[in-house]
Order: sequence, then C-alpha cells, then structure tokens
Amino acid sequence: MSKQKEKHKPVLLREVADLLAPQAGESYLDLTAGMGGHAGAILELTQAPERAILVDRDPAAVKMLKKKFKDTPVLQSDFYASVKELTKQGKKFDNILADLGVSSLHLNVALRGFSFVRSGPLDMRMDPNQALTAGEIVNTANEAQLASILREFGEERKSRQIAKNIVTKRPIHTT
Repeated sequence: MSKQKEKHKPVLLREVADLLAPQAGESYLDLTAGMGGHAGAILELTQAPERAILVDRDPAAVKMLKKKFKDTPVLQSDFYASVKELTKQGKKFDNILADLGVSSLHLNVALRGFSFVRSGPLDMRMDPNQALTAGEIVNTANEAQLASILREFGEERKSRQIAKNIVTKRPIHTT
C-alpha cells in the first residue's frame, strides 16, 4: 500500500480546486475521500482540518485517511448514508466533493477484483464487508437480470449478447 500511496495522483485535482475555490476557514465534506489526494489539496487551501469531514466506505482507505489526517474526522460509510446522517445533525459545508468511481486503491490490487489487467477474484466490493460479490451476481443472476444490470449500470448497448455469453461461460470466478 505504501508504494500505491506514493504513486497515487488524484484525477483533475487542479480543476476540482478551481471549481470549489475553497477559502481559508471554510468547511469541507469529502464523500469519497479515498487516498486523500483531493482532501489534502483542499485542506491546504482552507487551513481548517477541524471543519472538515472525510468519508469513505472502504476500510483500507479509512485507515489511511485516519493516519494522514489526524485532526480531521474520518467516517467509514457510504456517501448516501453520510449525507443523510450529517443533514439530520444539521451539518452544513462550504465545499462538498463526491469523486465517484473506482480509484487506483481498487484497480491496482488484484484481490479487490476490479482490475481488467490483473487476475483476481471476481469481487468488486468497495466495502469488503458488504455481503454480495460481483462473482455471486455473475454466477446466480439469470440472463435477463444480467442484461438489465449491464444496460442500466454499464450503459452497455450489447447487454443481451454479453449476458448470454456470461451465462454460457459460467461459472466465472476471476477478473
């Protein structure tokens, strides 16, 4: 993980900082803090780590964030639940970021099951404590369900053909 941390460069960092334009003393909520690249840059500009909250659903990311940002609260949760809870608590933020998608933390570790380059178990869970793996879905869903998943979540035009091929080639256990 340490090599990964050293290599990680947040995507569109300058654009995010320009768009948010955080000012000194402002609060910050990062709903997908990951490895903390965006958070580090924004907190450097706000100089208010105590007015920030960092959220990630991945326990490995949360562990890294807690080490890196000792003065900033870090929550292990998905962003929907976090927004709901923080709103219920009456929290308000000057700057909010949700950088959706997978990160190098997920893609570069074969065991996480996100990589198309490295062979690993067909897992794909952002939170490894989540019950259902991609492998379980791929190997138990019927053809129509798979086609629907591919069409709705992957915006895949050839979802039916891909679903048919998946069903034919089962069981599938690796990426």
